[in-house]
Amino acid sequence: MKSIIALALFVSVALCNSTAHYGWIPNHELAFRWTTSQITGLEEIRAQYGGMELSSIIRVQVFSDYSLRIKFENSKFVVVNKDLPIVHGRPQIPEGSQELPEEFRRPLETAFMVHLKAGVIENLFVERDEPVVVTNIKKALLSQLQMDLSASRRQDIGSNEIPKSIMSDERPTFFTTEESSILGDCETIYTVNPLAKYQANELESRWIEEERELRELGILSGPKSEGDEACRGKTYYEVTKTRNFDNCRERPVFQQWIGLKSSCDVTKSNCKDMFTHLSSTRYIVCGSEEQFYIREANTENSIVSQPIGWNTEETLKSTARITLVLIKVKSGDFTPLPKPNQPKEKKSLVYQYPKANDRLSPEEATREVVPGTEGQSPFMPILPKPDMRSASNLIPNPIAKNELKTKIVEEIKDIVNKIHEETQSCANKGDVASYISTVVQSLRSLNYNDLKEIDHKITSSFSHGSQRVTAVEIFEDMLAMVGSNPCVLLLKEKIQGGRMESRNKAYLVGNAIRNVRTPTEELFKELFQMVKSVKGDRQAYQSGLLELSNLVYLACVNPSTSYNQYPVRIYGRFCNPDSSFITEQYIPYLEQQLQNRNSEKDVEQFVYISALGKLGHKNTLLPLTRVIEGKMSSKPMARSMAVYSLKRLAKLEPTVVRPVLLALIDNLAEHTEVRIAAVAVLPWSQPSVAELQKMALRSWFEPSKQVASFMYSTLKYLPQTEVPELKPVGLKAKTLLHLVKPFQYGIQFSHNIYSQKFVEYLRTAASSQLRYVITEESLIPTRVSFSTKLFGGLWEIRGLSFAIYTESMDKVMDKVFDYLGYKSEVTDKVEEQLNKVNEELKIQDRHGRTPAAMAQLKMLGAELSEGQTFQKTRLQNLLNLESFGPSEAGFLLYVRKTSRDSEKYFKAEVKPIANIKVETTLGVVSPFTKQFIGAGVEMGLHANGCSAVKAEINKPGQLTLTLKKPEQVNTKVELIHVFVKPYTFTRDLTRLVPTFKDSSAKTIVSTNLIKQEFKLGERFGVNLNAKFATDYRHFDFGYVINKMSYQNIQSAFHTGLMVPSIRYFSFQLVWDVEASQTKEIRTRISSVRGQHVEGGDLELLSEEGVSQEEHLRRICGESYQTQSEAEICHRQALGQLERAAETVQEICEQQSESGSLSDEKKRECRKAVHVCEQAKRICEESRRYEREICQDKKDQCLSKRRTIQHMERALQGQQTGTGRVHGLNFESSLRSAYHGERKVEVMGVFGRKVSNNNKDIKAFVDIKMTTPEHPVYEMEAVCETKLPEVLKLWRRPLAVLAEGVSNSYKNVKVILGTNVVTMNWGRKEHLGGKVDIKINGEHKDIPVGELYVKRSSQTGHVVLNIFRSKDSVVSVYNPEEGLEVFYDGKKIEIVAPQILHNRACGLCGDLNLENTADLQTPKQCLMRHDRFNAYTYMIKKNNCPGVPSEDREEFEHELSQCSRPKNLPTPLEKLTRASMSRKPITGTHLFKREENRICFSKRPIRVCTGNSRPEIMKTDVLDYACLIWPSTKAEQFLARAKAGEIIDELVALPTVYSDKHRVPSQCSLEVSGSEEFAYNYRTTPRY
Repeated sequence: MKSIIALALFVSVALCNSTAHYGWIPNHELAFRWTTSQITGLEEIRAQYGGMELSSIIRVQVFSDYSLRIKFENSKFVVVNKDLPIVHGRPQIPEGSQELPEEFRRPLETAFMVHLKAGVIENLFVERDEPVVVTNIKKALLSQLQMDLSASRRQDIGSNEIPKSIMSDERPTFFTTEESSILGDCETIYTVNPLAKYQANELESRWIEEERELRELGILSGPKSEGDEACRGKTYYEVTKTRNFDNCRERPVFQQWIGLKSSCDVTKSNCKDMFTHLSSTRYIVCGSEEQFYIREANTENSIVSQPIGWNTEETLKSTARITLVLIKVKSGDFTPLPKPNQPKEKKSLVYQYPKANDRLSPEEATREVVPGTEGQSPFMPILPKPDMRSASNLIPNPIAKNELKTKIVEEIKDIVNKIHEETQSCANKGDVASYISTVVQSLRSLNYNDLKEIDHKITSSFSHGSQRVTAVEIFEDMLAMVGSNPCVLLLKEKIQGGRMESRNKAYLVGNAIRNVRTPTEELFKELFQMVKSVKGDRQAYQSGLLELSNLVYLACVNPSTSYNQYPVRIYGRFCNPDSSFITEQYIPYLEQQLQNRNSEKDVEQFVYISALGKLGHKNTLLPLTRVIEGKMSSKPMARSMAVYSLKRLAKLEPTVVRPVLLALIDNLAEHTEVRIAAVAVLPWSQPSVAELQKMALRSWFEPSKQVASFMYSTLKYLPQTEVPELKPVGLKAKTLLHLVKPFQYGIQFSHNIYSQKFVEYLRTAASSQLRYVITEESLIPTRVSFSTKLFGGLWEIRGLSFAIYTESMDKVMDKVFDYLGYKSEVTDKVEEQLNKVNEELKIQDRHGRTPAAMAQLKMLGAELSEGQTFQKTRLQNLLNLESFGPSEAGFLLYVRKTSRDSEKYFKAEVKPIANIKVETTLGVVSPFTKQFIGAGVEMGLHANGCSAVKAEINKPGQLTLTLKKPEQVNTKVELIHVFVKPYTFTRDLTRLVPTFKDSSAKTIVSTNLIKQEFKLGERFGVNLNAKFATDYRHFDFGYVINKMSYQNIQSAFHTGLMVPSIRYFSFQLVWDVEASQTKEIRTRISSVRGQHVEGGDLELLSEEGVSQEEHLRRICGESYQTQSEAEICHRQALGQLERAAETVQEICEQQSESGSLSDEKKRECRKAVHVCEQAKRICEESRRYEREICQDKKDQCLSKRRTIQHMERALQGQQTGTGRVHGLNFESSLRSAYHGERKVEVMGVFGRKVSNNNKDIKAFVDIKMTTPEHPVYEMEAVCETKLPEVLKLWRRPLAVLAEGVSNSYKNVKVILGTNVVTMNWGRKEHLGGKVDIKINGEHKDIPVGELYVKRSSQTGHVVLNIFRSKDSVVSVYNPEEGLEVFYDGKKIEIVAPQILHNRACGLCGDLNLENTADLQTPKQCLMRHDRFNAYTYMIKKNNCPGVPSEDREEFEHELSQCSRPKNLPTPLEKLTRASMSRKPITGTHLFKREENRICFSKRPIRVCTGNSRPEIMKTDVLDYACLIWPSTKAEQFLARAKAGEIIDELVALPTVYSDKHRVPSQCSLEVSGSEEFAYNYRTTPRY
C-alpha cells in the first residue's frame, strides 16, 4: 500500500512539474518592439546624459517541441551626449538613426533558436562564428523573455523559510527561485497578481496615449502596436521579477580596490550610502496562468553611486531600460525562421567575456570550476586564473595590437617631450598624469612579449641621455601601476637584471606589489623572488617585505578584503590562509630570518616582526610569542613591537590572541612597555564585559602608574570611538567608567587618546588616535604613534599615520645637550665634595641599552620608506576602484574611481608641479562605435611653483634667496587651480586620451554660472588674476559657516576640503608673467651673535668682532687681483675712515627707550656704515663685477649693520647680568623695471635680562617698508616672555646629605651646582629661628620672613633662594637646578624636577614616578627590607654606629648577593598552544554556514564537556541572526562561537528565522570529578 501511495505522489509531482510552455503558445508568431538603452548622468543638476540606445523589431516563433526561433529585424542604433526630453518623468532617447556596422548587423539579425523547459530557457543555439558581444545582446533579450513561473529551481535557494507549495491548488502570489540571466545566476523574487478589468482598460488607454505622444515628439516610429487586439477579452496579470544580488551563485563582475580598506562588494545590491544596484522587470500579460501573451515588459536596471566616495548632494546614476511591447500576433500562418546553419550551443544566459582581446571574437573565455571551489567561495568562478605571461584584460581593446604598441610608444614620447617642455615653460596644458594613467590602462591588454617589445622600442627611440632616462623611468612606473601578471614579471626581470638605479627600486618594488590585480599563487612566488633578489638594497628589501605581507593579508587571510577587493567573482578566490606559499614558504622564511638575524642590525629584526604581524595569520602567533617571551630578543622595544603586531590577528582570531594579551597585562613582573602594548591591542580582541571589569578594577591596585594611566585613558576614550570594530567594545567600556580609579594623570604618564567626529552632511567619520608610552627607564617616550582614519559606510581610508619606537634615548640627549653647550657650571669645591660622596657610597653608573630608534610611516595604506627622489615625474595611484560587468541591456558597464597624485621636480631650477585629482567615470562600452559613453566627475588641485630659486651663502651668518621669473617664460602661468567638474562624454576608445580631455566631454551646469574675477598683487607689481566660477545654487559665507558647524578641529583638518556637492566649481590664480612689472623677489637673512656683558655693552662673536680696518683689507683683497693694487686701495680707504666717524648716519642716530647710544658707539657705527659704502665704491672701481653685484655687496653689509644696531638698542639700559644675544634680519625686496624697488625689512633681537628672578626674552621687532613713492613706515613691538630652563636641568650635579644628631635632629648639606648650603640645628634667637645656615662655609644670618637671593658672578642669574619661615622651616631653592629642599631640624622634604626621571638615587628613590623598586642601593641592588637598602647610603664618619647589630649579619649576606631588579617575561608558548585548541566549557552558539551568510543562534546552548554525555535532551526553539559571509566580522564571530564565548552583540541583531533543536538539559557525571576538572582546565587557557 505504501508503495502505491508513493508512486501516486511521484506521478502527481511529475505532472505538476511537467514541461509546460508557461506563456508560449505553440504555433504562434509574436512580433515585439524591443528597445534597450543605457544612459548615465547627474539628474539632480540637469537632464544631460551620455548614453546609447538599440532598437529592433523582434520576431518570436513558438513551436510545439518547446523551442523558440527568434530574429532581430530593422535594428537601429543611436549615441547621445546632450539634454534629453523628460516624458512622464523619464528621460527619452530619440529613436536610433544610425545603421549598425555590417560586422554586427549581420550576426545580430541572424535567427537563433532556444529550448524551453517549464518556461525556463535551457539552451540557445547561435551561429558558430557569431561574435560574443552579439550573443550577449541576444542573452539580454532572453533574460527579459524568460519567466520562471513554475519556480523550477526553488530547491537551489538556500532559504529556511517554508512558503506555500507551488504545486498546491492555490497558486502563490509571491515566491523565490534561482534564475540565470545576463547579470548572473541569482535568487529571483516573483510576484503574480491578477488585474481587475477596469485596471486593464486604464492600462491600454494609457499605452495608446503614450505611444501617440512619443510619435509626435519624434521619439518613436515604426509599426503601431496591435497588442490590445490580441489581448481583447483576456484576463490581465501583473508579474514582477526582482533580482536579489545579495544571493548569487554567479556574477560576472570584475572589481578591484587599491589604497583603501573596503567591505563594499559592488556585485551585491548595495553598499550602504555609497552604492545601490537594482534590477526589476514588470510584465503585463494577458491570458491564463498557463498560456498568455506578454503585452508589455519594462526592465529597469539602475546603479546609483556617490561620485566621489563620500556623501554629496548629487548622485551619479546609470540606468538601463529595456522595453518590450507586443505589436502583433499570428496564429499558424507564418513562415518558419531558419535554424542556425552551424549551431553553437550555449547553456547559460550569464554574460560571457570574449576569449581574445577582440570585440569581434566568436570565442568566449572558457569556464574553469576548480574542485572544491564552491566550498571555499559562495559562488562559482567563470574564468580560469591568469598565467604569468598572457594578458588578462577582459575589456576588448578596439585598437589592433600592433597599432596599439606603436601608439603607446608614441604617447610615451609625447609625455617625455611635455615634461621637458614644462621644465622650460612652466605650463601644465598636457596634464601628464592623466595621459600616463590612460597608457597604463592600455598596457593591461598586452602580454609579456608585447611589453618587452615596447621596452626595447622606448630604449632605442631616444638618443638624448636625459630624455632616455626619463622615458625608461616613466615606463617602469607604468609597469608598476598596471598590476597585471606580465607587467610584474617584466619589472621583476628589470630589477634582477641590474638595469635599474637603486633609488628607484624601493618605490617600484612597493608600488608593483601594492597594485597587483590578480594575486595568484604563481604571482606570489614571483614577487617573493623579486623581494629576495633586492636584499642587498636595504630600503627596497624592507619596503618589499612589508608590502608583500600586506598583500598576503588582503588577498588571502582577511575574508572581507580577499573577496571584496579582488576579482574573485571572475577568477574564484586566488588564495586562502592555508595556501602552500604562505604556510610552507613565506612564513618559514620570515621566521628563519628572524632567528638568524645579525644582532647588530636591530632594524632588520623590527622589519621581520612587522612583516609577520602584517600577515594576520594564525601561524605567526607562535614566532611572535617567542619574541614577546624574550627568547629572540630581550629588548623591550622588539618585544612590545611584537605585541603591537598581533593587532591584525586579534581581529580575525580574538579567542586565540586575547589570552596572550591578558596574561601580559596580569604579569606585574613584565616590562611596562610590553604591558602597555597589550592594553593597546586588547580592545581589538573583543574582550568580554568581565575581562574589561577586571582591567577596570586593576587600576585601583596597579603598582605601575604608567600602566594605570594608559588603562584609564583607554577605557575613558573607547566609548567615543567611531571605529566600527571597536564600537561594541566601546559600549561595554561605557558602563565601566565608574569602576576605574578616578585619577587624573598628567602628560608625564602614558596615554591612549582618541578624537572622533561624525560629519553628518558627508556621512563620514573622522578618527584620530594619539598614543605615547613612557616607562620608568626614560623620560623620553619609548613609543609615539599617531593615526588618522576616515570611515564612510563600508569603506575605510587610512590617512597619515606613523609610529616611532625609541630605546635608551637619554644617552642621545646627553650628547645633544653637550653639543649645544648646555653644560653644568660647577666649582672645584662642589666637584670635590661630589666625588667624595661618590667614592664613599660607590655609586654605580646606570648603564642602559644601546640607543635605538625606528620609525614607521604610512599614507593611504602604502608603506613609505625613507629617502628622497629627484625623478622628474612620479605618478601614484593613491586610491583606485575599478569595476565592470554587464547591464540588463547586454552591454558592458564600466566604473572607475581614482585619486592620483603627480609630482614633478626639476634639478636645474626648482619648479615643482603637483596635481591631486579625484576622478570618477561611469558608463557603457559600445562595441558598435568603439566608444566609452557615460558621465563622470573630475575634482582636482593643480599647483605650479613656476619660479627660479637661487640660494647663496654670501658670508658666514648670511643667506640670500632669490626668486625670479624663469627667462624662458613669457606667457600666463596657472599657479593654482581648484576645481570640480561634472561632465558627460562619448570617448573614442581608439585614441589614448583621458576621458575628461576627450573632445566630446561636455560640462554639466544647471543655469548660468556665478562668475567673479579680481586682480591681486598690483601694489607689488605682480599681475595676478583670480577667477572664480560656480554652479552652486547658494554659495556665500553663511553656506561655509553652516557646513563648518558640523566639524571640530580634528575633523576639519581631514574633511574640510571634502566638498558637499559636485556641482561645477572653479578657482584659478593666473600669473601674467609678461605684464608683471616685478621680475625678482630677493630675501636676505642675516644673523649676528653677540655676548651681553656688564654695563649693557654688546661684544660681537665670531666674524662680527673683526675690526673695520680688517674689513677694508678684505674688501680690497677681493676686488683687486694684485697685492700692490690691494694695498693702495686699503691705504685710500683708511684715510677716509676717521673722517667718516664724524659724518652723521641715519642708522647710527636712532634712539632707544632708554636714550641714545654713546658717542663712542656712534663713531663705531659710522665707521661700519662707511665700510659698507666703500665696499660698493671699491667694487665698481675695480671693474671686475657688474654694478648690480656691487650694490648687493653694500646691501649685505648694511643689513648686518642694521641688525647690530638693533641689538645695541635692545641692550640699552640693561646694566646687570650677562648672556648670549642673537639678532636676525629678514629683508625682502621686490625689484621692478618700472617702479623701482620696494623693500620690507623685519628685524628681531633676542636677548636675556634679569627680571623678577626669572629668565625672560626681550624681543624687538622693527618693520619698515620703503618705496620711491611713499615715506618710510615703521612699527616697533616689544615682547617679553619667560624662557624655561628645562634643558639646563638635564645634567645637573645635585646632592642632599643628612647627618643625625641628638634627639632625632639632623643636620643637612645641600649641594646645588656652584653652592654648598649647610643647615645645622642650633639656636639663633636673635634671628627668631633655630637653624644655623652656611653657604660655601660662610655663615649667613637670614631673618625670619626674609628672602635671601644669590646671583651668579658670571651670568647674573639667580642661583640660590633661601627663605626662613616663622615656624623655623627653611627653604633652599635654586631656579637653575629646579630643586627645592625644606628643613625644620627633624624632617627633610625634597621637591625635585621631573627632568631627573630615573637619574637619581638615594633615600628619595630614583624619581621615575613609580613606587616599585624605587629605593635601590648605590650598586642598583634590591634587598628584602627597605631599611637594608637605606643602610647602604650611610657614610661612616663622626662616630656613626653604622648598621644595627641585629640586622648586620642578614644585611651583609644580602649585600653580597646583590639581587638586581629585572623583568620576568611572561611564559606564553604553552598558553598559546592551549588557546589555539580552546573548546567550549559550558555553552556555545550554534552556527550554520549558508551560501552567502553565516547564521548564529542568539542564545547559546548547553554543552557537555570532557567525557560527559548528554543525559536528558529537550526541544528548544532558537532564534538565528545572520551575518554576510565572507566578512571579517562573520569570521570573528565564528571563532568566538567555536571557542564557546558568549557573543553579546548577537542580541542586538535582527532575528532572520527560528529553528527547533534538540539540546542537552542535563549531562552525565559518570567520569570522576578530578578527571573532568583536569580535562576542562587543560583546555581552558589561564587568564
